[in-house]
Amino acid sequence: MNRTFFFENAWLPAGWQAGVRVEVRGELITGVACGMTAGPHDVRLRLVLPGLPNVHSHAFQRAMAGLAERRGPSGTDDF
Repeated sequence: MNRTFFFENAWLPAGWQAGVRVEVRGELITGVACGMTAGPHDVRLRLVLPGLPNVHSHAFQRAMAGLAERRGPSGTDDF
């Protein structure tokens, strides 16, 4: 399925660009053009940003698991 998207503003490698038309064929982006006007069959959108990765992670805590826990002097656990 071929679709064309028109964005009033888009963040591209060169920075913010106005009037950006993106052509998509199937699942692939096949064209990006700046300084365009919307066509009659374009899906019109206000702005687009690249996908941002989730850099917030607690993965480091796996290495710390159990480091703050210790048994009391009697060797029994009250938990």
